[in-house]
Amino acid sequence: MKTNKLFSPLFRFYLKIKKEFNQDIPLTEHQKFSIDICKKLISMDSTILLFAPLSGTKLIKNEDKQISAILQGRTITIINKIYTYTTYIENDSSFFSLSSYFDLKLEKNTKKVEEEINDSVAGSLKIIMNRLTL
Repeated sequence: MKTNKLFSPLFRFYLKIKKEFNQDIPLTEHQKFSIDICKKLISMDSTILLFAPLSGTKLIKNEDKQISAILQGRTITIINKIYTYTTYIENDSSFFSLSSYFDLKLEKNTKKVEEEINDSVAGSLKIIMNRLTL
């Protein structure tokens, strides 16, 4: 019982300190645009998503719109045919939100391709079995 009485004020103090020192830095308009552009590109079906696991680089490429984006570290680089825009995202929650959105979409695309491969393998195995039974 005594530990609960001691724990409660300590925990409240911890939460207070955490709140004061762990504040997200507000996004600038340039940063908001960069994140929104990336999210819009990721949501498009014609966009190619690639992930390089060793470097942690995430690539977003849409040939129809002729726009690409590179997420590396906390930096977003947006490239069109004429210009390159580089933005550093200091806000933890915004960058992790964008990164998670990319990861979920990539996982969904990977599962889709995996299902297509498994369907073709099952069809091929069925053909092989039919040949063996004839």
